[in-house]
Amino acid sequence: MKFFLSLFGCLLLAGCASVPHTPRADIVMPRSILVLPPVNDSVEVDAPSIFLSTVSKPLAERGYYVFPVDVVARLMRDNGMHTAVQMHQVPLDLLKQHTGAEAVLYVNIRQWGQKYQVVSSQAVVKADMKLVLSSTGATIWRGTARASHDSASNHNNLAEALIGAVVTQISGTLYDQTYELSREAIERSLGTLQEGPLLQEAQYLKGNR
Repeated sequence: MKFFLSLFGCLLLAGCASVPHTPRADIVMPRSILVLPPVNDSVEVDAPSIFLSTVSKPLAERGYYVFPVDVVARLMRDNGMHTAVQMHQVPLDLLKQHTGAEAVLYVNIRQWGQKYQVVSSQAVVKADMKLVLSSTGATIWRGTARASHDSASNHNNLAEALIGAVVTQISGTLYDQTYELSREAIERSLGTLQEGPLLQEAQYLKGNR
């Protein structure tokens, strides 16, 4: 109870909102989304934090209010939920009751990171996403965020590929490509998510000026 009261009080100051996917007349479009920390099935420990840092903006651009992801994750950890698996097991009715979130986004990271081979290197991100109405538990959208970059695709012969692999491996220690790939993958996947109420309202107001 301490956790949910704290979470509610903190998030209420930020405001509230909701979400959908395929246009359906029988679903009331939510205005707010609470994004839970992803369950990480990859070997990259930084994958969940990178994913969370790239998910809020594209969701907002689709017309939804997104609860601050850092606040949600921190408050859950501070109140005894130390793993994403535990966080995903919190009943929807409690999340709705104490935060006002109309929808919850569940994420499972399947692949993440950079792999180096003899003549090539590949960076890949893949995460399954599921959007659920907190009032009914109905899944209203599913998507897979997927993107990759293969260094070998930019070279025409073996010598170029070898040089490219070396350069990419060295630069990979200085620059993590997964951040940009995560942003790209999420934006592409959310293209199948129906525009949210906030965007629809903004377009309506703009058209009636």
